[in-house]
Amino acid sequence: MIAIIVQLLIGGILLGGLYALIAFGLSLIYGVARVLNFAHGTLLAIAGIAASVMFANWNLSPIVIAVILFPVFFGFGWLMYVALLEPLTHRNPMQMTVGTVLVTVGLLLVLSDLAALFAGHDGEVVEKITHRNAMAHFRFDPFQTRSREQCTARALRAETADVDTVTHVGRPADERDLESWRKLTTRPR
Repeated sequence: MIAIIVQLLIGGILLGGLYALIAFGLSLIYGVARVLNFAHGTLLAIAGIAASVMFANWNLSPIVIAVILFPVFFGFGWLMYVALLEPLTHRNPMQMTVGTVLVTVGLLLVLSDLAALFAGHDGEVVEKITHRNAMAHFRFDPFQTRSREQCTARALRAETADVDTVTHVGRPADERDLESWRKLTTRPR
């Protein structure tokens, strides 16, 4: 029990330190360059994923990974500033602020989509790690008693037209609701 509490405390301190570093980076960027970089967190996440992949696949030391990734992301940040943000510095302060927000939010979206593309996930994988996997684990088949066609919102509403679905002003449940519930949960013969 004590070991778990110590692990939680250490994990909390490390995570808090990471958040402090991220906040420090954002405030430093805004203080020096007057850029509201909304892509900052995405770049940090991509760097973290790259470091995790390098560690898992090549068993490299975290110091070696930092030596490899630091120049890569420094170069990307410099290129991003020169190509996308530096042209905005010649505008008035309001246009520059709005422009940096638009550019960095756009970059955030592009980088997120590129990361998802390179990660190679598709809807089937996401489905497997969400509800389908949970249903298999708990041996739950929602279509055991009713077909998929009977479980659409339109079919369910048609069967229960007399049931009040407005809960904030609804009436207390009565025999009509119980009968509708029986219809929904009884296997068709």
